[in-house]
Amino acid sequence: MTNEVTTVAAPGLVPGFDETLFGEVNGGDSSAFVRGKREEAFQAYATIPMPQKTDAEWRRTDPGAFPFSRFRRLPDLMPLAVAPTGPWDDRFDVVVSVSDVGYAVLDRTRRLEKGDLVVTGLRDAAEKGKLRPEQLHAGRSKFLALNSAFWNLGLVINVADKVELEKGILIRYRHEAGGRIFLPRVVVVAGSESRFTLMELLSSAGDAEFMTVGAREFHLGAAAGVKIVTLQEWGESTYSITNDWAVLERDARIDWTTLNFGSRICKSHFGSDVAGAGASAELGGLFFGSGDQHLDQSTVQVHSAPNTYSNLLYKGAVKDRAYSIYRGMIEAKPAAQKIDAYQNNNNLVLSNGARADSIPGLEIEANDLRCTHGATVGHLDPEQIFYLRSRGLSEVEARKMVIGGFFESVVERIPYEFVREEVRRRIEGKIGA
Repeated sequence: MTNEVTTVAAPGLVPGFDETLFGEVNGGDSSAFVRGKREEAFQAYATIPMPQKTDAEWRRTDPGAFPFSRFRRLPDLMPLAVAPTGPWDDRFDVVVSVSDVGYAVLDRTRRLEKGDLVVTGLRDAAEKGKLRPEQLHAGRSKFLALNSAFWNLGLVINVADKVELEKGILIRYRHEAGGRIFLPRVVVVAGSESRFTLMELLSSAGDAEFMTVGAREFHLGAAAGVKIVTLQEWGESTYSITNDWAVLERDARIDWTTLNFGSRICKSHFGSDVAGAGASAELGGLFFGSGDQHLDQSTVQVHSAPNTYSNLLYKGAVKDRAYSIYRGMIEAKPAAQKIDAYQNNNNLVLSNGARADSIPGLEIEANDLRCTHGATVGHLDPEQIFYLRSRGLSEVEARKMVIGGFFESVVERIPYEFVREEVRRRIEGKIGA
């Protein structure tokens, strides 16, 4: 007779991510800085209550829909000796390829060799003084703290002061393993007056159950200018939770576009803090949900300094039985006088069984500012369809043209033409017949 012991997660801990696993993860780390940061994060993680469906942020997405108990943490991803190649590699200065077995860095235009930037593991960056304590925080949410304590890919990209990258940086994620949890922690530091574009491409096998709990931090020095494009194409069996954040110093500028097409369930949060006078943030994104996809997305525009600017445009469409949630918040801190902030979210519902919710918001603690927001949820305009059909287009052609035109104001923000064309193809593929 065999005695079976059922392991139950301790109160407040996600199944599988307990003290035992933390001891294994943290105990073998060679960096005292990293061990201390992990310990700080684990204490926060263990203290923060598990999210509940009664919480305002989770009211439309059941936390229990993320089946952690079915997945195991991927082992730490270490550098690979040989870098795999991809179809877009020649269009970038530096390419970082991430897979289930490790990561590799390809220096295509010798910018790494020249010292214009450094791409290294988080431990190595900490030991060499390339990472400040405030650039690796534990976070105030359950899953950000979980990532901070248990990350299995730590990557730091540090671009030197006054460096301008002509082609930019590509980070390509491709995962094939089933039953695994990927926890990337990426920190990007832009030196003062640096200029570059960062492109991220995220994908996984469609038939393999996979989960990712990711976190990215972007720190922009004075007068830095950074463009970020994230193309999310996770497979249809992938569960995704992300927390992305940018902090801008004086006169810095960020232009950040997120493009969400994939995943089974997606819970994403991204935003910025224009923390230095004269800083500005252009935030944008689009999403297209189909089938039974559930896409829950939040944006935050924080103004901590006076004379700052932010502008957000987020557009989405849902069809079949897909459900999308968008939450937007503009936060103006007491010091944020004479700021200008705008937020706009537009949604198309293309099928009777689909649903889109939009929840804009403002938190204002200053009194000399301009903050506005707008949101729409609607269907295709029949007059537009009729007009195009009267010009000889079929019903399908007319619908594709109207939907494509709806997204174009976001697509045209993408700094690479070949990516813009790829996104247009993805939109057309989602529209289908």
